[in-house]
Amino acid sequence: MEDLRKELEELSFDLDITQQKFCSKEEEKELIKIGKDKFPSDIKTDINGDYFRYVRANLSENEIKELISYRQTKYLKSIKNSMLFFIVLSVVSILISLISVCCIYNIIK
Repeated sequence: MEDLRKELEELSFDLDITQQKFCSKEEEKELIKIGKDKFPSDIKTDINGDYFRYVRANLSENEIKELISYRQTKYLKSIKNSMLFFIVLSVVSILISLISVCCIYNIIK
């Protein structure tokens, strides 16, 4: 169950539903005074040592579903365009192969 919750958080971050909000300079000073052992559970540090927390976007459930639906549509269009490109490329390749075979066997003069 914990794995699913972690996966949900990661996907939420990947889709920009949850975002990183960096702490202000005043907050950072307070956190340094407190020490890493006593950080609040929502405070994290990145590889540069900057402090941040994950903040969920201020959207309703319907808005989140709508956003995800639009993104799915956008990604499907991208996949469709990629497939169309490779289909056209394959057809052109087949035509060139047929023409070269015909030229080799002197079918086309």
